[in-house]
Amino acid sequence: MNKESGILFYQRLTLHRKATLGALMIVVLCIGAMSALSILQMNRFASRDQEKSAHTQIEGIALASQLPMNVGDYDEVQRILQSVLDGDNQIISCKVYDSENRLIAGVFNEIADRRGLIYEHEIRPVDMDLGLGLDLGLEGVGLDENHDPGVDDAMGSTESVVGRIELKLSSAAIESALRSQIVSTLTIGFVFGLVALLIGSVLVRYELARLDSLVGAAEKLSEGDYTHETPFLGDDEIGGLGRAFERMRLAVGQHGLDLIDLNESLQFMVEEQTEDLLVAVQEATDANNSKTDFLANMSHEIRTPMTAILGYTELLATENITSTERADYIHTIQRNGNFLLSIINDILDITKVEAGKMTIERIECDLAVLIEEVMSLMRVRSQEKGIELRLRYASSIPRYAMIDPLRTRQILTNLVGNAIKFTSEGLVEIVIGCDILDGSIEAPLWIEVHDTGIGMTDEQLKNLFHTFQQADSTMTRKFGGSGLGLCISKSLAMLQGGDVIVRSLIHHGSVFTIRLDPCVSESVELFRAETIGDLSQEPLVDTGKSTMEPVNLKPLSGIRILLAEDGPDNQRLISHVLKKAGADVTIADNGKIAIDEYKEAQKLRAPFHMILMDMQMPVMDGYTATGALRKEGVSTPIVALTAHAMSGDRQRCLDAGCDDYSTKPIDRKQLVSLCKMWSECDGRQSA
Repeated sequence: MNKESGILFYQRLTLHRKATLGALMIVVLCIGAMSALSILQMNRFASRDQEKSAHTQIEGIALASQLPMNVGDYDEVQRILQSVLDGDNQIISCKVYDSENRLIAGVFNEIADRRGLIYEHEIRPVDMDLGLGLDLGLEGVGLDENHDPGVDDAMGSTESVVGRIELKLSSAAIESALRSQIVSTLTIGFVFGLVALLIGSVLVRYELARLDSLVGAAEKLSEGDYTHETPFLGDDEIGGLGRAFERMRLAVGQHGLDLIDLNESLQFMVEEQTEDLLVAVQEATDANNSKTDFLANMSHEIRTPMTAILGYTELLATENITSTERADYIHTIQRNGNFLLSIINDILDITKVEAGKMTIERIECDLAVLIEEVMSLMRVRSQEKGIELRLRYASSIPRYAMIDPLRTRQILTNLVGNAIKFTSEGLVEIVIGCDILDGSIEAPLWIEVHDTGIGMTDEQLKNLFHTFQQADSTMTRKFGGSGLGLCISKSLAMLQGGDVIVRSLIHHGSVFTIRLDPCVSESVELFRAETIGDLSQEPLVDTGKSTMEPVNLKPLSGIRILLAEDGPDNQRLISHVLKKAGADVTIADNGKIAIDEYKEAQKLRAPFHMILMDMQMPVMDGYTATGALRKEGVSTPIVALTAHAMSGDRQRCLDAGCDDYSTKPIDRKQLVSLCKMWSECDGRQSA
């Protein structure tokens, strides 16, 4: 039984049993101590008596053997020893050794107990000058059974000793007496202990009966019965406790109902506040989880177009490219830049952040162009790994589909990128097809991504579409990635009425199938791959949407614009766009310089037609500068130009005194149009 279980056992005992157990332990300890002292005292007395008897006996043997030992009559010594053994049954053995420690005589009691004590004595030579006046020099020493009889220092010098006697006496008599004493002591102790327990039990039972009455009164009070009187329990301490309890009953009875009402009221308040707290905690947890998941998803989405932008920018830095390749790279960078900008706009949409989910839009999209954009984007990766990237049409597909091109492109980019990443040799093939469009199939448009990569086991497939997880932990270490791509792709496909499913065979590759609802009818125009050429070789460029055509008009001719911008790169870019549109641009590095430039232009009677004001600048920011100009009565149009694009940032700029608001990165056509509109305004107008 360990300590904890022992404490628990003691706590469960009744007070009667505890008192009985305590009394029993005290009695046992007292009787045990007295018995131990009695036994030790008896053992000491018996040992001392046996030692005295042994000394007397061995001295007699030494005296009788002295003369025979001096004359060498060893037979006489043997006879003396035998006579001693016959007269005392406590002797186990008696041996006589000469001066050279050789045994010359000895007797043994075969029936005696072998346990006992050894005593020794020296035999000295007879003094012939003194005749019978013998100086025996007797000395008895009690030894144990392991005593070495050859120890000279215990016997004195061998020159004055003719022999040595070794006597072994049995200790059986002492042990028998000791046992008798133990039995007697324990018997007496048991009798006294039993009597003490009986007396204590009667006394404890009487006192506990009074305590039981008090416990009964307490139980009645705990049940709400304030009418049960506590009985009289005497004039001692327990009686005083009973009288105090009765006074407490009367006091509690007066306030009991009030306490019950107050407790019910408090309980209701606690439950209500606890419920509110649980709701608040859950809302906070959900909000934190949504924020974490959203930021992780956005990180993944941003890195996808950034890969293409940085990759093609690096290619542009090389010298061995043709003008056609350069134009193609620029289109690719522009396309991914627009894609990245749209993702950033999604991040800044506070409604999506609060909802914790993505939304899609249905736009008429040319499927062939969308597929080729993905092919063009991913072809660089496949060429770097030496993997063939192939496109195949399995059936006719709608020429145009009502889908979200941005999200569909994102799904394909994720799946094709994964296929290339997990394929070391072979090919990656995109297969596109469409089932019948009679409405019997929910998502008839399908796109498959085949690869000859490492494949996956059934166990790995179970965790494939979970957030932050790849097939297993070794995938993350070997191939990298956050494990969000497939989860994002599946969610985006489901938002478009479809799904992403996978089938795979370990070491033989995988096939990811995207199913989408194109939201078209059977009457839609269909086409086959051969009607649009070999899409897997040459990229398609939507020249109708290109923003790289030369601008011949100068809509800002004669317009003077003050540009307050602290970034050198942005200064060069924005001033280049405005000057190319015909504007006369003055640059100010911060808000304070902008105010000084404006005042200087007013003195020279060549005022600015409008001001482009960056809101985040050193020394003096755009908010402060705009407010200062408005306080001085300046009515020139001021357009805020800032990278802050949250929903409240526009209103903050307008409240500071700006007439309009534009976000970075700039859109060239939109910026020129905005400047033309406000430069033609006469006086300050509100946005």
